Amino acid sequence: MRRTLVFIAALPLLGSGLFAAPAQAGDDHYVPVRGLDDRFEVVGWDCAGAAAAAPEVKIGKSDIRWRGRGSARVTPAADTVGGLLVRDPHPLRGVQYVVYAASGDSPQGRWRVEVNGDMLTSDPVDLTRDSWTRVWLDDAVLHGPGDWSGSIEDYLAEFGKGAHWSAGLLTGPCLDSSEVRLDGIGTRHALYDFEPRTWVTVQVREDGPPYDGSLDAGDPFVVRAQALRWDAAASRAVLVRDADVVLQRRWNGMARPWRTVGGGTTWHGTADRSASWRAVWRGPDGAIRSGAATQTSWAHASDPKIDGRACQPDPDVLPLPPTCKAVTLDAGKVVFSGTGTPAGSSKVRVDVRTGSFDGPLLSRQGAYLGRDGRWRVAIDTGTHDRLYVQVNVLPRSYRHELMGGGKMRFPLTVS
Repeated sequence: MRRTLVFIAALPLLGSGLFAAPAQAGDDHYVPVRGLDDRFEVVGWDCAGAAAAAPEVKIGKSDIRWRGRGSARVTPAADTVGGLLVRDPHPLRGVQYVVYAASGDSPQGRWRVEVNGDMLTSDPVDLTRDSWTRVWLDDAVLHGPGDWSGSIEDYLAEFGKGAHWSAGLLTGPCLDSSEVRLDGIGTRHALYDFEPRTWVTVQVREDGPPYDGSLDAGDPFVVRAQALRWDAAASRAVLVRDADVVLQRRWNGMARPWRTVGGGTTWHGTADRSASWRAVWRGPDGAIRSGAATQTSWAHASDPKIDGRACQPDPDVLPLPPTCKAVTLDAGKVVFSGTGTPAGSSKVRVDVRTGSFDGPLLSRQGAYLGRDGRWRVAIDTGTHDRLYVQVNVLPRSYRHELMGGGKMRFPLTVS
């Protein structure tokens, strides 16, 4: 069993090819946007529906934000509505906008969808003043050519989506929403997260052979940070080489603080304790922090054995934890044992019961993985003819993650 090693904490670059997004807590579908490109279209109409000037859209750092450090401010001109359409959102079902109405007594928006040469518009959608609202295209009642009306699902079922389409939420003075902020628009596959044009990333990866995709205890690793800015003219990220960057580390555990471990953008170390890393870019306008990247320190544990014999899994006993086939043995002492690395990284608890694995507890014993990389627990069968033993191998502390181990059950028949 292997874990993928490369951990990156950054708001991923859109189209830059530098980094991929971290897979964590469901955030892998967020795509940072620092400048508008051909995935978007800025549109405007007057209150009667005739074409008009497009709204002003500014992307950057903001105290009004849904996530990250920034948002997009959309400001249509007087007596207009406008907005930022997403081109070819995939799928067209499930389009959503996260909107903050910064003006108006009863601010509203209106969905606009261009598909198959048709223009679909929705009934007004209520927004909330000075609060973020998640609005779904799927919930809107749309109106199209002739007398057609229905949901986006109804339209797609009847007409399909064609080769290209666009969708977005319009706001503006015509809808009592003269200024809104956007931060998280698109679909579940790509939610565009508007971010400032300066940011910093941090990455943790192996720093030597065997490059096996697993950062185990004792493996060398390297932490690298990059300070970046968005070059709007070139539509790409560029490295800021003279940035004042420090690296910070936080040990795994309860309420551990961040500590600065050194200036510069590179740190070499040996994994002997699991931690999180981040980079801090100290600039004239304040600190810019990266997300956190995980640096593991995997410990390993074998499956437990009974009197030197491996468990023979019983396929008829489900669900977990794994249960071994019944073992027949002589009365007296029985030894459970196992191995692991590094020394002291795991602990073992052995529970002995009668009747069933949930029956009365006869004894509970424990052990730690010794300096020789082994643990051993002996029990006595006493006068019982059937015993139910559960062995649980656990990490000893937050210092290491444990690969292997866990619970294993041994039904014993005593002859």
